[in-house]
Order: sequence, then C-alpha cells, then structure tokens
Amino acid sequence: MPLRLLLPLLLAAIHLPAQTLIEGRAPAAYRNELVQLDILDDHIDVVTIADYMILAQTEVDSTGYFRFNGLTLPAEPNYYRIRYRKRADPPVSMDFLKRHYLHAVMQAGDTLRTDGLGLISASATNTALIRFEAQFDTYADADNPTLPTRAREELTQLRSDYIHRTIQDTEADPYVRVFALGKLGEDAPDQRALQAGKEALALTDLPLSYEEQLMHDLGGFVYRDLQRQNTWLKLALGILLIITGYCCWLLYTRRPVATVSHDLSTPAATDELTEKEREVLEQIAGGHSNKEVAARLFISVSTVKSHINSIYRKLGVTDRRGVVEVWEEQNSTPV
Repeated sequence: MPLRLLLPLLLAAIHLPAQTLIEGRAPAAYRNELVQLDILDDHIDVVTIADYMILAQTEVDSTGYFRFNGLTLPAEPNYYRIRYRKRADPPVSMDFLKRHYLHAVMQAGDTLRTDGLGLISASATNTALIRFEAQFDTYADADNPTLPTRAREELTQLRSDYIHRTIQDTEADPYVRVFALGKLGEDAPDQRALQAGKEALALTDLPLSYEEQLMHDLGGFVYRDLQRQNTWLKLALGILLIITGYCCWLLYTRRPVATVSHDLSTPAATDELTEKEREVLEQIAGGHSNKEVAARLFISVSTVKSHINSIYRKLGVTDRRGVVEVWEEQNSTPV
C-alpha cells in the first residue's frame, strides 16, 4: 500500500480511543438475565444507584456468559460496578442484603474478566477490593430487620469498626481506603475518617469529582465547628448582657434621690396660690380624686386639672405626692 495512503490510517489508529473489554460469567441465578455497568462519580456513589450512573447493559446467555462490546471508558482510573439484574427488576435496583454486584477500578484499554462476584487474573487493587467486599458481606445482616435488635447492633458496630480500620490503614491500597469511606454512606463519616480518606485520595488518580465531594463533606464539619463556636459566643454575650443589666439596675436603685427642698422659713410656699388653687390644694391633700374635687368645689374636672397644673408650677413639684408633701410641711407644727 502506498505510504500516502498508509499514513492517514496510522494517524487514525493512533487517535482511536482504547477499547475496554469486560466479559465473564454471571452467578447461576442470573443466567438469561441482564448485567449492567455503572460508573461512580464520587465515594458516596458506592452505596447508591441512579439512572445517570448506568453506562451500558448487555444480556447474560443460558450458560451465564456475557460480554460488553465496544466500551470506551475515560483515560483516568475510576470505580465501576458490574451489576447483575433480573429482567423483571427496575434498571436501578440494588439489594444490599444479598450482594449481586462487584466493584472494580478500571480505565480505558483495560480487560476485566469476572467469575460471578469475583475476578479472574485481577490487578492487585481489584483483588484487594474484592477481598474488602467479601469481608463486608459478613456483616450484611446488620440491615436484616428479621434479626433481634441486639444482634443487629453488634453487627453494625463490627461493620463500622472494620470500615474505619480500613480507611485509617496507611498500608492498605489507597483505592480500597477511598472505597471504604464510601461504604460509610453520606451521613455517617466523621471528620477523622474524611481526613484519612482525603490522604488516601491524594495517592490515587481518581477524577476530580472525588476530591470535590470530599472537600464539600469536610467543609460541612468546618461549618458545624463555626456554628458551635458561635453558639458559645452568643451564650457568653447573653450572660454579659444579663450581668450588665443587673449592674445598671443596682446603680439605678442605689442612686441618690434628688429631693425638692421647700423653704418654709417664710410663708412664700403657697402664697402665690390663688384662693381657688388653695381650695384645690386642700382637697388633693385630703386624698380626693379630680372628679371628687370637682364635685366638692362645684367646678368642672377640666378646671380642676388646670388648677392642679398651676399648683405644680408654682410649688415646683411634678406630681400629687409632691403637692401633699408641701401641704404637710406647710401645715406641720414645729417642735
């Protein structure tokens, strides 16, 4: 073939994306059923399933054999789920009590061969991943509602301990550690587990979406820490306000009270009052109300009020009590 015709073919071959081969045998219960390939976008997807995660689907023949043809995966490594499914079940079905799926780390150009829920000639990472899931299965009854509560609680604790040990194990495969973090679910990871997962993630080539989700989860803990700090700050400010208010009340109640001094050495205290104002003054000193004063002096209530305001002004007082004090001082007998 002429070189000028061969060169475009060679260039095209160079730029062709590498094909990924996934084939193998499904568990016996899934012969003549279906198998699906899911992609996981972050560690939380380990325990979830959604339509957008499904990449491909193929049939399992009567011998249990299946094969995905023409798969083109991204160049960077990622977690994938090979999920066996009954035809009668919805595409997004997953049974967490009885596992019917396996996970593997793959990238463009890889070849993966399954044997039920295991792998044939798997990489070291995928071998460790299969081993982790097999051990995890031993605690599956923690979610079995038919078991006694005590038994489920014990299994739940054992499962949690196993997951946390794996996440914190710096000797373990980093892909397995990040995967184990996902097994805790969306709400369960604590800050220590997330930090260990972040350290493990730095040792992998997983997509950026994993780091983004981890940073989001860690940011939630930072936000909660700030909320707790703000709660204590608000409490301290509240206590400070209470103490300040109490101190102000003490200062107010113990302040020196200014008194009006009426010089009675001269008869000028009531001299400025008119005859009618003196009559109103006597009635007020006797403890009568404005209406009673008006009835006794045969004047209107408004006139009484007018006289009272004039009395206040001339005596230098601001209320009826002051008027009474002046009257009593004026009419007291010197000892």
